[in-house]
Amino acid sequence: MPTKPIISVVIETGTRALTDSISVEESVGRHLEEIRKFSKGPEVEVLFVGAQLPPNSLMQKNCRCLSLPQVGYYGWKNAGAKAARGKYIVFWDSDCRPGKGYLKKAVETLEKNRRLWGVTGISQYDGDTYLTRLNTVLSFGYLYQDEDFTTGHAALSHNVVIRKSKLPQEPFGPYSYRVGGDFHLTRMAARAGHPLKLVREMRIFHEDPSFSLSALLERHLRGIFEPQLFKPQGSRLEVMALAFRGVAGMTKGWIVKVFTYGKRMEFGTFDAILSLPVLMVYSLLDLFVVMVMVLYQPLLDKLITHHIGSKPGTPSPSPKLDPI
Repeated sequence: MPTKPIISVVIETGTRALTDSISVEESVGRHLEEIRKFSKGPEVEVLFVGAQLPPNSLMQKNCRCLSLPQVGYYGWKNAGAKAARGKYIVFWDSDCRPGKGYLKKAVETLEKNRRLWGVTGISQYDGDTYLTRLNTVLSFGYLYQDEDFTTGHAALSHNVVIRKSKLPQEPFGPYSYRVGGDFHLTRMAARAGHPLKLVREMRIFHEDPSFSLSALLERHLRGIFEPQLFKPQGSRLEVMALAFRGVAGMTKGWIVKVFTYGKRMEFGTFDAILSLPVLMVYSLLDLFVVMVMVLYQPLLDKLITHHIGSKPGTPSPSPKLDPI
């Protein structure tokens, strides 16, 4: 019997609460199902980390819980990585479910190539409606195009497996909230000459935000306000100017994505044309929300704090994020 597990699976517990449409039982069950298929023994340990931990009745012998109510998304992942004892560390989210054979493929790939510091897979929203497919293209389309992450893209932190011995104790760096950690990890491996390998057989099914206004806006507003990370000392006026430019830039980017990424994702030209009115509705909705924030600044403060941990016009706890 091994003294240490081969794999440590770190599952943050906060993202499920964005919609609360996935029960705790379902979230835990579908993760443990894939883990049991890989091994029912001590080869795998599971760490649930966050503020809303599952009850003990759902736990197996190989499960541990770390209660960290005052820490954010990447803070939870870093804490899980520090506590992990496995040779490899898997990072999943509570609003996702792994595809069949995920762990087996990850371990096989890392065992076969000892130079790899980590692997990542492809993600898709969990469903088969038109809007689900469209939003998969918008959020994850780049994963279906590039073979590595040395060109400015980031491996998604709900779908990555790293070799513990090759990376710092806190692989997502100083980032504790909703942005920055994925780029930090991806950039660090690439600059060291060991870029994370994209393994298409590793698939994660992410909760579909298409029919949840809160989840959809959380995703959109994160992209709009992410440039604030580059200007932690920015005034409110500068933050709002960035936001309006972000809406325009995001709309343009969406159109480019559906006509380029879609071709490799069974989302053809006709589907792309049909998406144009949907994208316009998305843009108008985002613009309306940004305008509300202009009039009601406490809402802006709350959103910025949620994503980067500081209010507009105050120093950010996250350092400047430069491109890969």
